[in-house]
Amino acid sequence: MGFPVPESYVIPMKVAEVFKSDPGTLEKQMLRELEQISDIDCSWAIRSSGEMEDLKDHSFAGQFATFLNIKGPLSMLEAIEKVWESAERVREGPYLKESKNTEGPPGMSVIIQEMVESHWAGVAFSINPVTGRNEYVFEAVKGSGVQLVQDGVRPFRWIWFQNGWEADSAPEAEIKAVLEVLAEGLKNLDRVYGGPVDVEWVYDGKSLFYLQCRPVTVSEFPTIYSNHISREVLPGMIKPLVWSVNIPLVNSAWIRLLEKLLGKLNMQPEQLSKSFYYRAYFNMGTLGTLFRRMGLPRDSLESLMGRKNPSGKSSFKPGLKTLRYLPSMLAFLLSTLFLKRKFKKDFAKITARTDLLEEKMEKLTPAEYRSTYQELFGLASLAADYNIIIPLAFQISNRILQKKLKKRGIAYENLDFVRDFPGLSDYDPSEHLSKLQRQWARLPADTREGAGDFKSLMNSKDQILREVIAQFDRLLGQFGHFSESGNDFSSTPWREDPDFLFRLINKQVKTGKEPGERSDSPTSESRAIPQGAYRRAGRYRLYREMISSEYTRCYGLFRDLFLITGTFFREKAFLEDPKDVFYLTLDQHNRLMEGLPADEAKSIRQEVGRVKKEMDEYREMVLPSIIYGDALPPVPRDHAEILEGIPTSPGIFSGELVVVRGYEDFQKKVEGRILVIRFSDVGWTPLLVLAVAIVSEAGGILSLSYIIDREIYSHSISSVDHSCNLKDGLMAIIDGYHGKLFLDE
Repeated sequence: MGFPVPESYVIPMKVAEVFKSDPGTLEKQMLRELEQISDIDCSWAIRSSGEMEDLKDHSFAGQFATFLNIKGPLSMLEAIEKVWESAERVREGPYLKESKNTEGPPGMSVIIQEMVESHWAGVAFSINPVTGRNEYVFEAVKGSGVQLVQDGVRPFRWIWFQNGWEADSAPEAEIKAVLEVLAEGLKNLDRVYGGPVDVEWVYDGKSLFYLQCRPVTVSEFPTIYSNHISREVLPGMIKPLVWSVNIPLVNSAWIRLLEKLLGKLNMQPEQLSKSFYYRAYFNMGTLGTLFRRMGLPRDSLESLMGRKNPSGKSSFKPGLKTLRYLPSMLAFLLSTLFLKRKFKKDFAKITARTDLLEEKMEKLTPAEYRSTYQELFGLASLAADYNIIIPLAFQISNRILQKKLKKRGIAYENLDFVRDFPGLSDYDPSEHLSKLQRQWARLPADTREGAGDFKSLMNSKDQILREVIAQFDRLLGQFGHFSESGNDFSSTPWREDPDFLFRLINKQVKTGKEPGERSDSPTSESRAIPQGAYRRAGRYRLYREMISSEYTRCYGLFRDLFLITGTFFREKAFLEDPKDVFYLTLDQHNRLMEGLPADEAKSIRQEVGRVKKEMDEYREMVLPSIIYGDALPPVPRDHAEILEGIPTSPGIFSGELVVVRGYEDFQKKVEGRILVIRFSDVGWTPLLVLAVAIVSEAGGILSLSYIIDREIYSHSISSVDHSCNLKDGLMAIIDGYHGKLFLDE
């Protein structure tokens, strides 16, 4: 494949065994062979290559000897013998014990590699070794690469994603072209090895050389959660009752859709999402498993997390995995084109049953709760299925329409679906709000001011207000179930707070914002529009608005149902307020309905108080869009100081700091604490394997301590300036995913 490497030779591990039995004879033979390759002007690296070295679980990084800039056969032979000796020493060392390898390294090969005069040297990963994200990570230093591993220098760091540099990580011109060649090499090596690799490389000012390639030494990457999509469909903070209803309701609908495409998944609804500080995040790890099953590229998953592809090109190349699901995908595609009859039938069913349930809610008793909940959940599940499928059908038909329009040179933006499909306005509250606003704006100013508020308006006997009152009635009758979020039944709907709409309309008129009338004149391009594709796209857009509105209405009945039980709980002194019911989980709610002993009921009431307090405390909290792992991410308090560095080993840990500046501090207690060091060397291994988390003032992702950390599931960050000036005993939180250290006072 043409990977350039320095001139290299290998001494097989069996030579070391022969050397033990007859060192004198073998030394002479090795010297003769070394004389043939040695050159007085040439320096060599004598590198270890143990049988147990550079494996996925344990790399034995820094545990075996390596010697650089060795000249002459005698010095080369001496270095080779020391490499063999280092393998014997490791057998009794702390690293081997930590690796749980009872047998020890069984053999040691030696690599003799010509030294390259280094202009730049570094390491490259074909996957982020900390987060597992689909990106190439490069770290490098100017000059010798030894300092990257041992000498505590802060490296340059760059991120390459899908054939382009991340916005804030473009390298300088001198090294940019070299790294892009290296990125292409990583892609090929990844394919050859059948998995992620890390590569040591060197650039001499003219040519790039590969020094070493090995598997990334991480046995398991953290689960990745993203709120890129969820903050739109489930914005803000989600109360426990809403969450515990939504997960089986909505996530199950998605699973049913995925099973139509992929077959049986054996997936639980809880696997698709998770709540952090009462905010919704989707499990991208679970989605990633599905994407890999379908043969989809990793960058398509990244796009769902809001990450833009710098190159703008997809890496998707259909393979056998993708072709396997092509029949089911095509079947689904065709089914979306012929949904009309089935949707109309089921939509009528949803509408009729929702009407009946609305009537039922008016006289419902707590004793009817369970059967009503089951009935409502089943109906909402059917509506949820269509609330996913119909928008997908619209997207497919709309994409077909856009392609046809493009071929004919027609601008999609010139189409007016609302004009050409009148039914759309029946499901669009903005049209009705605009009409009401225009009516309100035409009234005399003293009449508007005299109305005061919504209640005064509706009680007014002024004839001039009759049409406005009637329009308000029609608006609330048709759209009163709408709220701030159609996926959060704890949100107050318009019908419970109509004064909100009144204030909104009145404010817009006072600020001079009056909408114009919609034009009924057809576009000049109407005859050229592909009518079949346009009608299909328009029909599914109408269906989308229909099912969205009806799903919201049906789903909103959960609020009515739980406010009935909430009132019952208040009467029983289980809750202080009926709306406190939303702070219960569904399990807690159902247990209260079944009747609990007074002490258990009291405990649940206290839990409600705790949740309300927590949600209030977390309200202004700003969370990252990406969360790694299942632990709650650290969020700084107002008074907290934050130190930043390079993320080098994943995980989050909270504990005391202990600062170890040198060997003189080795007696300090490290177990269970966050170890702070200047930089690491192989001599620090006994201390490193004891630490739960590590912070260093220098170093990078290939530093010895951090390779070890990733292998023993410790958490670490590097290049945190002046961290050794911190005091022992200071409480802190280390975030190994984002490279941050949160300090308490």
